[in-house]
Amino acid sequence: MTDPHSPPPIPRSRPRDQVTTPPAQNGGKTNGACLGAPNGSARCVVEHSVYNWVELVYKAFGMEIPSDAKKVALLGVREATFADGAGLDAARLIEREKLAASTVGETRTTTATQNLQAVARGENRFKCDEKRFTCDEKGNPKKDWSNSTVRFDDMLYMVWTNEGQAIDQHVQVFRCSIDPGANESDLETTGTPLLLEGYPYKLRPTNHYATVEGARVLLDGALQIYSGTSPNIRVARDATKSKNVFTNISDAMLKGHRYNNNADWMFCSDEANPSIHMHWTLDYGADGMVQNWSTGCTVLAHSRASERYATDFRKPWEAAPNKNAIPYLVVSSKYLVMYDDWQAELRKSPGTKATVASVIKKEGIPLMSAGVLGRLPSIATDGFVKDVQAALKELDAGTCASAKGANQAVLAANLRTSLSNLGITTLTV
Repeated sequence: MTDPHSPPPIPRSRPRDQVTTPPAQNGGKTNGACLGAPNGSARCVVEHSVYNWVELVYKAFGMEIPSDAKKVALLGVREATFADGAGLDAARLIEREKLAASTVGETRTTTATQNLQAVARGENRFKCDEKRFTCDEKGNPKKDWSNSTVRFDDMLYMVWTNEGQAIDQHVQVFRCSIDPGANESDLETTGTPLLLEGYPYKLRPTNHYATVEGARVLLDGALQIYSGTSPNIRVARDATKSKNVFTNISDAMLKGHRYNNNADWMFCSDEANPSIHMHWTLDYGADGMVQNWSTGCTVLAHSRASERYATDFRKPWEAAPNKNAIPYLVVSSKYLVMYDDWQAELRKSPGTKATVASVIKKEGIPLMSAGVLGRLPSIATDGFVKDVQAALKELDAGTCASAKGANQAVLAANLRTSLSNLGITTLTV
């Protein structure tokens, strides 16, 4: 029985705020390590968790993660991988994934870092190599999955709370690919889709095609990616079908297709397209190639039947009250302060509340070229934007040789709309 004369318990601070508080009373839990206060009494420092870090990344792009019980949110980070993950088999990879989800305090090793080699994103994701890759009769690499150089070098963070952010915070981290490893087989569609950065995507349960004993079948357990109202989704498409980054005007000269109302050179648009999903692949180790598992989808490096996918990934969102509208934000480690670096920096100033600005490297996400709104995502170069601007001048004058015989005013309008759609327009840092 509780002593009626005892002082009331001191409320615990929300884990999302880094503050110094007295120890939790009556058997309550406190995040962080207990230290000695100047007056000799005990105190506990609440450290920032991976959950808090994801929350601030969302806020940096003008979004909020849901705080209601069991609602989930997802964060995809391009060019993020394990610093010590080279050569790991699938079992060891899972250990690293679980370590990367450590919710508070010191970690035994660097959990995730920027993949500096991948920041350039690879101008051509296909290569010609006699030992592994195949070429056509002219010596050019064949643009199919067997030649793809794309690896699982991205990270997916899933966060939720069961009873409230001040009581429990849950995080799962998965190695994945947010970028396509192959081209679409649909001959009517030119260009391979790329998800945008800083854009408010949503997810809902769907079925995904898979090959089972040589037959194509629909299997449940996947999530459809959409924006606004399903099946609409905003994506960029590289016209060359060979890149995961836009570098020059040829990448933007997309042929009109059934998803963008046959609008030529509309390389970034809102499509009525239900086929871009988040789903399983195989249980790949650290050297696994994406192959033909993705033509615009986000794919985890785990099989559908694995415990990692079926239990750790699938069960939380299947039980989520918001499972038909799960928020999904895609960013890049090119301009993100990864969790371990962020946590280490915060420890230099104990008791200081973390700000949104602390998770973003503003110099890593420059403004678009003059005359274009928004910031430059990692799926485009400044040279690409300038190349498009030069083409716009010619189109406006009706002198663009590449558009001879076409309505150049329409092409110019499509390019301008695409540039507007491509850029990161919200950054609250």
